[in-house]
Amino acid sequence: MKYLKYITILFLLHNWIDTSAQQAATIVVKGVITEEPVDSIYLEVMVPMGTWSFPNSSRLYKAAWKEQGTEFRVETYDQPVYFYLKFGSRVVAGNLIETNDRLVVEIIGNELKYSGYGSFKNSLADRFRVMSQLDMNKLKLNDPKIIKNEYEIQDGTTLLKIEQLNSAKDSLSDILYSMMLADLIGENYNKTTYVTKYIRGGEMSPFIGALKKYRIPRLIVQIKKKLLKSENAAFSSRFTASLVQEYMFNSFFKKGLPFDYSQTFNHFLELPEGLLKERILFYLIYKNKRLNDAILSIEKGRHHIHNPLFTEVLQALGKAYSKKTSLQNYSLANVQGEKYNLSKLKGNVVVMDFWYTGCPACPEMVPHLYKLEQRFQGESVKFVSVSIDKDGDKWTKSVASGLYTTEEGLHLYTGGDGGTHPLIKDLFVTAYPTLLVFDKEGTITRIPRDPRLDDRQDLVELINELLFK
Repeated sequence: MKYLKYITILFLLHNWIDTSAQQAATIVVKGVITEEPVDSIYLEVMVPMGTWSFPNSSRLYKAAWKEQGTEFRVETYDQPVYFYLKFGSRVVAGNLIETNDRLVVEIIGNELKYSGYGSFKNSLADRFRVMSQLDMNKLKLNDPKIIKNEYEIQDGTTLLKIEQLNSAKDSLSDILYSMMLADLIGENYNKTTYVTKYIRGGEMSPFIGALKKYRIPRLIVQIKKKLLKSENAAFSSRFTASLVQEYMFNSFFKKGLPFDYSQTFNHFLELPEGLLKERILFYLIYKNKRLNDAILSIEKGRHHIHNPLFTEVLQALGKAYSKKTSLQNYSLANVQGEKYNLSKLKGNVVVMDFWYTGCPACPEMVPHLYKLEQRFQGESVKFVSVSIDKDGDKWTKSVASGLYTTEEGLHLYTGGDGGTHPLIKDLFVTAYPTLLVFDKEGTITRIPRDPRLDDRQDLVELINELLFK
């Protein structure tokens, strides 16, 4: 019996090793890049249930760029996952990889040509992406008079894509077909968010009026209902996000009501248990910006979320939102190269801006910070700029340029630790720019709304609230 036990363990271990060895694919990238000099290329592959918006949900590979072909051998999984390539400032996104694929991606000008095993699904996905881009180039969503017509144009494109996908169904695995179909449906429902991105918190009533008569085509609604019963649909990040956006659009935006996070979270708590529910609840918790609601939803979500990738992030979020994470416990480097202990800021409301050199969106925060500094001049408010640059010389040049931060305030950086500095990890800063506000004891009370979306209104209210607390 003892020997049988050992034989069983060896058999299971052998099977695990064999399975792991098979879970791989090869991607070869070649071509000619003329826009800018490129010496290396990055390949990012998502893990199952992952997204590009939170940490540890993808694996990053780097290799030297070779026009004749840069080859990556990557870990894959039991279901298709997304990958994207980055060379220089150019990103090629939205492609799919499966175990045993040997995909060749050739760059020809601004176009991609796929060949090899696994090329069919990527050519199809690329065709869909081009169709979407053509639609987006025509959209005039800032004009409420024609918005209903623009939505209907996108619906027509989605129906055409579904027809093409159904024609190719026999050439795709069941799980891949479900994922691609869910992506198309998710992309269609997500168009309801484009309006809010365009008007940036401005007058909504003309848009609400224009969309009251808009109806999503019946076929798209029927497909969505079927996908809700499919576990495979949970692997589509677009689909899960779109379910939340659709609920918000119908329950709040179209009625002219403010968004109610608790109502939204409780609505999705009613879904049947499974991967789809886990992913939606996690999405809501991760995207939430109100501290009290976040802590409550983390506690509720723990009873329904079991995926290890999600639970790991929830634990980190819980720590970041807790009172135990205080500025008193951290030090950063200043422009003189000295360690600056953040405990020196005690007694002040602290507005902390996180950025890095080369961040495309970070300069957008500077005008708002400048106006905030003027507004709270002479008050017990300290503005702190924190860069995750590893190179001190590059950081000081960026500070001096005024592109990423204002002249006033305290300028600090994480030094050689970069984005792995304990402050960055404990506060769970994963996107840039990020703006956090700390009370006079150095703890977060809640996370403010992005000042670019409401012209600093929520941020000003929070600072005033903490000043007179």
